[in-house]
Amino acid sequence: MTGARATFEYRIEYASFSVQVHEGPGATVERFEAALDHRAVPLPLYHRSPWLKAFASARSLVLCVASPDGPEVSFAAEVERSRVIPGHRILRVRRLGSAVNPTAVLAGLRALQDTVAGESRILRIHVELFNRDPIARAACGRQLREFGYRLAVEPRSYRETIVIELQGDESTLFESLHRTARRKLRALDRDPLSVRPVVEQACAKRLQELVNETMARTGGTVPRPAWDRLIALGVEHPSRLRILGSFPQGVTDPDSLLAFALMLRHGDHVEYSWSGSTRRTDVRAPLAHGLIWHGMLWAREQGASWFDFGGITSGSAGDGSDPLGGISDFKRSFGKTVVAVGEEWVFEPHALRAAVAGAVNRVAGRIREAKRRWSRTG
Repeated sequence: MTGARATFEYRIEYASFSVQVHEGPGATVERFEAALDHRAVPLPLYHRSPWLKAFASARSLVLCVASPDGPEVSFAAEVERSRVIPGHRILRVRRLGSAVNPTAVLAGLRALQDTVAGESRILRIHVELFNRDPIARAACGRQLREFGYRLAVEPRSYRETIVIELQGDESTLFESLHRTARRKLRALDRDPLSVRPVVEQACAKRLQELVNETMARTGGTVPRPAWDRLIALGVEHPSRLRILGSFPQGVTDPDSLLAFALMLRHGDHVEYSWSGSTRRTDVRAPLAHGLIWHGMLWAREQGASWFDFGGITSGSAGDGSDPLGGISDFKRSFGKTVVAVGEEWVFEPHALRAAVAGAVNRVAGRIREAKRRWSRTG
């Protein structure tokens, strides 16, 4: 990963699986993905070539796992720079394991470990397991522990989420929602908004403005995704990504965008990802509820069987210790089915370097917290 490396095939003796490792996406990876699609393997968007080309490109390893019966799964390990020790790297495998062969996943992860074993500048491998099946998730976790992984102390991925099942017709889906959400959606008939896909590059600046305003209300860290690339990806692959926007009726100017929601399709389900809204408006209708409803309808159209609200916290709006409690309350207003879906596991190939990085990170965290307290009191 330190320079250009030719694609190579790495074979391991793990339940008869073979693993090919590629630096970034390419023609071979795309052919493998096409074969997985033919076998109806639900590949998350984060591991697909269009996403990797737009956001990870050469900064990723793609592992293609096959059995004697054919392709089983492929996934990407994104390469991130360490903010603690210059020149070092962290590998992150996102949203891995839902509705795919768990043994094939483990074969790929074992190959990933062996691939980076000689890379002295790899501090950690983070694996974000994602699976609604608690038995399958636990079995995979036990195997990862045998591989030398441990559960992350401060995971970045969420553990629980609100789930809405998408089976049945539109009226059945509507009636399955909590009465609070149904009431809010009916209110849109009195003060209608125009909900449509955001496809214009001119909207990129406005999307970030809405994120900034939303984060200012919650006190969270402001994400700065590449909105221009996300918009382009939604235009090129409308069945895999959709940005939905709420506009006043009859108005299409980008600056009039009142709220948005980013929906990502990960094979058998759709994730409600980033969102943002303004409160500086005369519109009394609930801005976000229509976006969620249209996102669910889009998910059904693409063949998704369930809708993932992108994680919840345990707090609520009245809980002063949870700045995201209000957002979790909003998600609970659609449904009460809370499902454990995720675990984050960490492997440290070089324990001493990882320990030094962890110590530096803890000190930096204390300094940041002291600065936050100072800013609040000062």
